Amino acid sequence: MSLDDLSDFSMDELFRAEAEGQCISLSNDLLSLEKTTQPGPVLERLMRAAHSLKGAARIVGRDEAVKVAHVMEDLFVQAQKTNTAPPPAVIDMLLKGTDLLSQIAGVTPGTPTPESIDDFIRWCNAPPPEALAAGRPAEVREEPTAPAAPSATTSAEAEMIERRDIRMDSERLDLLLGLAGQAVVASRVDQGSLQPIRAALRQIQALLTDVSKESDENRRVSLLRQASAVASFGQSELAERSERRDLQSRHLSQICSRVYHEALACRLRPFGDIMPGLRRLARDVARDLGKDVDVEISGEDTEVDRDLLDRLDGPLSHLIRNSLDHGLEKPEDRRAAGKNPTGRLQISARHQAGWLVVTVSDDGRGLNGDTIREAVRRRGLAAEEHVAQMTEAELSEFLLLPGFSLSKKVTEISGRGVGLDAVRAMAFGSGGSLRLSRGAEGGFTCDIILPVSLSLVRALLVEVADECFALPLTRVERVLEALPSDVQAVGGRQHIFLGQERVELVTAAEVLELGSSKRSQDERLSLVVLQGAQTKIGLVVDSFRGMRELSLQRLDSRLGRVQDVSATALLDNGDPIVVLDVNDLAITAANFSAGSRYRPVLAEQSDKLATLRRVLVADDSLTVRELERKLLASRGYAVETAVDGVDAWNALRQGAFDMLVTDIDMPRLDGIELVRLVRNDPRLRDLPVVVVSYKDREEDRTRGLEAGADFYLPKSSYQDESLINAVQELIGGPHIS
Repeated sequence: MSLDDLSDFSMDELFRAEAEGQCISLSNDLLSLEKTTQPGPVLERLMRAAHSLKGAARIVGRDEAVKVAHVMEDLFVQAQKTNTAPPPAVIDMLLKGTDLLSQIAGVTPGTPTPESIDDFIRWCNAPPPEALAAGRPAEVREEPTAPAAPSATTSAEAEMIERRDIRMDSERLDLLLGLAGQAVVASRVDQGSLQPIRAALRQIQALLTDVSKESDENRRVSLLRQASAVASFGQSELAERSERRDLQSRHLSQICSRVYHEALACRLRPFGDIMPGLRRLARDVARDLGKDVDVEISGEDTEVDRDLLDRLDGPLSHLIRNSLDHGLEKPEDRRAAGKNPTGRLQISARHQAGWLVVTVSDDGRGLNGDTIREAVRRRGLAAEEHVAQMTEAELSEFLLLPGFSLSKKVTEISGRGVGLDAVRAMAFGSGGSLRLSRGAEGGFTCDIILPVSLSLVRALLVEVADECFALPLTRVERVLEALPSDVQAVGGRQHIFLGQERVELVTAAEVLELGSSKRSQDERLSLVVLQGAQTKIGLVVDSFRGMRELSLQRLDSRLGRVQDVSATALLDNGDPIVVLDVNDLAITAANFSAGSRYRPVLAEQSDKLATLRRVLVADDSLTVRELERKLLASRGYAVETAVDGVDAWNALRQGAFDMLVTDIDMPRLDGIELVRLVRNDPRLRDLPVVVVSYKDREEDRTRGLEAGADFYLPKSSYQDESLINAVQELIGGPHIS
């Protein structure tokens, strides 16, 4: 995946990713600065990294990071003027600034206080004389040392944790051993020798040879009769032995199937295994809160996959805490409301329609739409007019957001907004879903819907580039066939519409890097619809091969994480098949669609896509680059990106573009030199160029225009649409007339 295929990421996520890379670069270069005899190139890299971070932070509104990066950049510029490395005390403080940037961006844990940021800025603006001479500044405190790398013992312990013991009752163990013994006996049963049949075949062959040599007709007839008799005997023997072997094969297959399902059942544990700890948790939390509660548990004998049961422990703890803290009222409040002073908390597990459903419900306050609306307004998560019109079901979705809490204060029990978010993450990560609702008698109900087993999955088999793949059905939104006439080109991409919903089409063969699809352009499209982060993705496969129940085999840990692949399995005929990770695949498909490798599903529509005006965006800041790409693409332009001046120059010489949008400060080749190269190239000299830079002084503007830029815009132009207006003025709308 290229770094520019980032359509599914928010600007904050892009900034965090860029900050992580830039902070690593800052730390490494600051440490090397103390030892180098040629500080110039190192200082240049440091200044550029701080400058890029400052620009990216300004885009996403991180003012603290802008201030920290700005004073660091000033110190680098001062050092550049003398071409000398700063003294050790200043480098120590710059390293502290790098840590502050990392924390502000969310790369490392911890949130710096405003006082610590102000102290850092004050120190950098006026370093004490003793710091500029030598030694460590008094304000710098030693940071805790990083934890040591895991030892071999730690890795071994982790592996032992992974190999958990499986608890199994003696009755099931006896049954499994008995079945295994039957399988061994069945495999050794003598089905009778095939020697009589082989002897009969040899005899027939000899008789036929004699027939070919015999000239006497009567003798020939006699030999043929003997051969026919021997053939009848051989056929009878073969039929008898074949029937016996078929019966034994079916018997062995039945035993092996029972062995497999019993072994699979050994992974199951009763739901009640995790109840003692949850009961104690409910009791202790209720006492701490001064509340009375009866905990009712049903379905304790419901069998649950061992791994699922382990995953359920934490989410159920969150739900119990939330119910007791937010849902159930105190005894006096319940009496005033005409309720039993003792609240009721119900936890149940059951199998339903092939799924495991775990429910946690209470008879407390229930979902309060007004309270949720107030929290949504307080956090600015939606416009006022939209919040007022939301239904209770729509409002309940906010409860699943990371960090969202109805509590106005954080306590030891709740208020940090991690409860329902953690439950949702567990459910979706296990291939299930979550449902919130009001109880039949009021209160709050949360249903966690999970697959019964993580080892057995019902999957859709599809053919892609002559290979077969499996897609777990729990994450497939829809399967359908579409006519080529249903495909429409929108914004440079091909889509179909399902009702009012737009589904963006990508070819599975190209997403999985298996080459081009061999499907005929006029035949129906076989589509697997997946839910992406922003929109639905229609994955075009060559054909459907039906549905199967597959026993999953985990990938060897030495392979690490394999993109888009979750496991393997064996088909009924013994052929191996790759089971795709649908969540991962949806992200890869969305990124592929947004990237420059995108190819139209229907070639005959490529002419329509070719009529789009192409814009090249060059900026070394990942955040700024992606913002400009999204802004222009949203207006219908076909946009490609370059990570610096050299990358942009190579793209311009190899491709055909209608316009260039470039930054000034970029590594290897800055924007001014790039513009000069464009204007000196006979093929590119008339290419419209817009410079977008943080350097908005008059002398900077004059320098850019003198180099040959048609427009010189500040990066604040994103807000007032100056960039869009400049593009439209220079090259018109997105479509070539």
